Amino acid sequence: MWSAQDQTKQIIRSKYVAQVLKVLYNDDDVKNRIQKLVNLYEKLEKKGVPNIDHLDCYNKEGDIVYLSPKGLKVVPKNQQELFEAIVCVLEALTDIRWDNIVQQHNDPSKWFLIDSTTRFLLP
Repeated sequence: MWSAQDQTKQIIRSKYVAQVLKVLYNDDDVKNRIQKLVNLYEKLEKKGVPNIDHLDCYNKEGDIVYLSPKGLKVVPKNQQELFEAIVCVLEALTDIRWDNIVQQHNDPSKWFLIDSTTRFLLP
């Protein structure tokens, strides 16, 4: 069975603090899944898809991928910032359809777009 565990942590460098997402895969086909993810990020970068996170590094012999966002974790302060945020997010998404939207099981008022790193790795 495929599953991934996400862990967010800060990496402090001399000039900045970076927020990094560590994704640990634990299945029998981990090398193939990581290679598909690497290929996906290479294609996204070549096509110049805006407003997506960045694949920092991965362990070719292991089961860990490190991703970093291109921005800061903040919420919009007003309606204009909210509109701008939505426009930018939609620019990065290429496959918005109901198959990729799920409802939270314990709160029917919450809906989520399935993460692209997960969506592209599913068989």
